[in-house]
Amino acid sequence: MFYEPEMNAGVAETLMLENRLHRAIEQQQFILHYQPKIESATGRVVGMEALLRWQDPDCGLVSPAEFIPILEETGMMLEVGTWAMRQALTESRAWRPMHGGPLRIAVNVSPVQLEQRDFVDSVRRAIDGLDIEGSPLELEITESTVMDDVDENISKLAAIRDMGVNIVMSDFGAGHSSLPHLADLPVNALKIDRSFFATVTTKSHSMTLVSTIISLAHALTVIAEGVDSADQAKLLRLLKCDEMQGNLFSKPLSADGVAKFLQRASVPR
Repeated sequence: MFYEPEMNAGVAETLMLENRLHRAIEQQQFILHYQPKIESATGRVVGMEALLRWQDPDCGLVSPAEFIPILEETGMMLEVGTWAMRQALTESRAWRPMHGGPLRIAVNVSPVQLEQRDFVDSVRRAIDGLDIEGSPLELEITESTVMDDVDENISKLAAIRDMGVNIVMSDFGAGHSSLPHLADLPVNALKIDRSFFATVTTKSHSMTLVSTIISLAHALTVIAEGVDSADQAKLLRLLKCDEMQGNLFSKPLSADGVAKFLQRASVPR
């Protein structure tokens, strides 16, 4: 590559963003939004996925695509990820009266977190002193991340599940194939990658793939994410998909927004 002035500008912008993220951690500028998970058969809300957001005082909400790669590259995600687990469980306690009991709370795990030797201990520290039985924690880990070092990760995830934490494999079917290891993986649920649903109602190939995944995972909970239309939801119910998540039911909500959502009487069917 030949040098171009834009290269210096790009480096400077990255360094500036990194400094702002350090300040964001110090000043507690990160927040969580939540997207509901809906039981397909009943329309009942059964869980929430916590989504990391950065509330920058100067720029407002910053897109996760802009800052999460920097958090991962610099290792700051280790601290932020631990905070997210504790924060999600803490905030979820306020929703119990509206829901009539605890909700499952899913928190995404970065590849950087999982590859740490002390990852199991970091999860234990994150939930230490919290009412884990009253607010069941789920960790969502992408299929490709789990398959990077499958034997080591199986050991880590098994230890975490022994703590009472559920494991969800997300983006299933989009990356590395975990089918040969599916029986050995200590996972409670599979989340089918959203790319399959863009054409699930119009292309028979997409429908066949989704139907096959649901059939293969009959012993696990199967979750469909990215459900944005009533036709998609109807088809997934016919295919016996256990749970759904997407903008059809709700866009990501603030913690206060979740409380209002849970007070509603019905969910789109």
